[in-house]
Amino acid sequence: MPGTLGRGSPRDIAAGALFVVIGCAFGWFAQDHDLGTPNRMGPAFFPTILAVMMTVLGTVILVQGLRRPGEPIGRWPWRAMLLVLGPGILFGLTIRPLGMIAAVPLLVGLSALASRQVTAVGLILSALILTLFSIAVFAHGLGLPIPVFGRLLGG
Repeated sequence: MPGTLGRGSPRDIAAGALFVVIGCAFGWFAQDHDLGTPNRMGPAFFPTILAVMMTVLGTVILVQGLRRPGEPIGRWPWRAMLLVLGPGILFGLTIRPLGMIAAVPLLVGLSALASRQVTAVGLILSALILTLFSIAVFAHGLGLPIPVFGRLLGG
């Protein structure tokens, strides 16, 4: 009978539980910093809001997963997971030495390998647009100390 414990949707239950765990972790780590106010946000403001949103969303998904039947969890898409998470880590390691001008296209290009539907034109346009957008917003608009050209590129 759907709706009883043990008969729910394993995918929804796992996804909801993961969201709740990540949300709680964000909230816990954020408490070491000043929250601030909506007008003067402290370093913990955004992570705390994100933590609450993720925890609430995860709880909703988890409860719905317990109430309706679903398909079992299949094989893990390891290739796609590595090609989405790996470039993010590589981006963090290369942003200072290479700058946004090289690190953003590297991130976009490697992440695109996770999909079999990406075209060369779409990849080049995405990398170009995201690089220009990142430079405009983060370096110029917000004035963050993120190098456009890293030290390896003469910046």
